[in-house]
Amino acid sequence: MKVKPIYLYLLFILIIGIIIIGCDNSGSSIFGNFEDRERRERSITESVLPARNISNQETHVSDNVSDLIFVAGGSFHPAADFGEMTISPFHIGKYEITRAEYYKIMGEKPWLNEAYDPYSLSDIFSEEDIERIPATGMNWFEAIVFCNRLSIRENLTPVYTLPGKGTNPDNWGAIPGTHSMTDSDSEKTIEDSHISLWNRIEVNWNANGYRLPTEMEFLWAALGGTNTQDREFSGDTGLNHINDYAWHIANSGNNPHPVGRKNPNALGLFDMTGNVMEWCWDITGIAEEIYNEISQDRGDTSAPPLVRDGIALIRLPKEDHTDYRGAGLPDTRFILDSMAIQRAVAGGSWATSEEKSSLAYRESSFPESRFPEDRDTRKIGFRVVRR
Repeated sequence: MKVKPIYLYLLFILIIGIIIIGCDNSGSSIFGNFEDRERRERSITESVLPARNISNQETHVSDNVSDLIFVAGGSFHPAADFGEMTISPFHIGKYEITRAEYYKIMGEKPWLNEAYDPYSLSDIFSEEDIERIPATGMNWFEAIVFCNRLSIRENLTPVYTLPGKGTNPDNWGAIPGTHSMTDSDSEKTIEDSHISLWNRIEVNWNANGYRLPTEMEFLWAALGGTNTQDREFSGDTGLNHINDYAWHIANSGNNPHPVGRKNPNALGLFDMTGNVMEWCWDITGIAEEIYNEISQDRGDTSAPPLVRDGIALIRLPKEDHTDYRGAGLPDTRFILDSMAIQRAVAGGSWATSEEKSSLAYRESSFPESRFPEDRDTRKIGFRVVRR
């Protein structure tokens, strides 16, 4: 029997109606609910793929400083004659702390002084570019205060504690060294009297706030997070040239430069070699008299350290270490007053030669040193890390 076209049309309408009745308004289709399907697919995927916690590997984004890049842990030898260093994962600033960032947190410009401006940067850079030049002239203590103030500003747990004073730098009193800009000699003497306490600043390595890198963390990040101890500069592949990655004495024009103008290393970190040297956490030198007494107490028979201007410079250990953090503090019977210890600076600067910009070259400075009394601190800045 021949079916008339009108009946075919009615049959088609009936089928469509049945389909519509069988569907709801929550994203369903003849293939099933979209949400249910996605849930099933996600369940299947999660059952097949191993669980992976990526939260700690994400870039830390801040409204106050540059992004912090994830650095995976690993092991390396800082030099052929030293032990293997194993580094736990951490995050480190993509750039050195800039002038604008430092001023935002600290409200001061330690790189300036009416009587001495070594740069004349306004003749070279725009105002916007000058704000992106690394902050310099601050001492180590000021860098520590910056880290805690930044942590508090972002509701993170501060890393550093001044014994008996807590973690809030507003309760710590005057920062040693900073008074020399304006204060009288009598006030300077009073403020210097508590430098021994500031030299014993304590660190909570488990806190989630900002801190300075250790010397080994800095070196590991500068190497790109790889066991390539023979690299001369950050970004070195053996086939490229330092001029493409670093500002140093031969190409800087005797000036620092805005961050990020050279090539980054393999991790995407800029200026890990050159531009400015950077404060690190480690104690790298102790007054010779104190060092000798500590060595006698411990029965230390190792080779004597290099002594420079009355400071015994601490050698890197020959034993293997995990998260090496420099020499330990002498016990509390020693008064760690002015010029008693030195802290590490790393990376070379716009004023250093290629040789002294090498990753293998170690430098240090007194934590209370500050521009303009110590002109060398105009070459020293810092970048921050988080766990």
